[in-house]
Amino acid sequence: MSESGVDQNRKGTQALEPRVNRSMPAGISWFFIQALQQEIGDYTLNAMLRQAEVSPLEELSAQLEGGRGLRAGEYAGLLAKIREYYGYGARGLLIRAGRTTWSALASQSKIGLGGMGLVGRTLLHNRVALRSLNVMLGHVYGKTDLVSTHALDQELYLVDRISDATYGQKADEPVCVPMLGLILGALSWGTGADYDVDEIVCRASGAEACKFRIRQ
Repeated sequence: MSESGVDQNRKGTQALEPRVNRSMPAGISWFFIQALQQEIGDYTLNAMLRQAEVSPLEELSAQLEGGRGLRAGEYAGLLAKIREYYGYGARGLLIRAGRTTWSALASQSKIGLGGMGLVGRTLLHNRVALRSLNVMLGHVYGKTDLVSTHALDQELYLVDRISDATYGQKADEPVCVPMLGLILGALSWGTGADYDVDEIVCRASGAEACKFRIRQ
């Protein structure tokens, strides 16, 4: 990593998108920490935060309420410690936390789909699903060309070249589990339907982007 905080990871001879230890939005950070509190309790969460070298919960809560979100490195480090501690159980825990995060954010922020009614949702299912994903991504990443959604036949794809969960991480398996929950939560919120979501490639494993396949 360079002194500027940009991680120049490479796959073979092809450069990946430069990594920046960005500040995540305070809102999404706050609701995610609250979701983890529900899942594992304050005591265990504080232990995970300490191991990840993140501020204790009381200080972190004040920071988030003050408008400064988690850094990508803090977020990724916290997820790594949770995976290490809970093993296989971490996946379900983090998916639920992602879903809860989106549900809380959408409810408290009164996020809408811009006037799509029930008939529109039924007739234009894939369009509404894509719009739901894009609304969610706007709250996670803001306006950026580094994250995109696509429809291919009956499948949808989300391509993420920022991927905060992979910052500083190397793993054989995909690590962006909370994003699975955010995707599932956004799709359920927007369409009322159930979907299967898989992360098929991950930056932590050396891919150029994290790619999620979404099927009904």
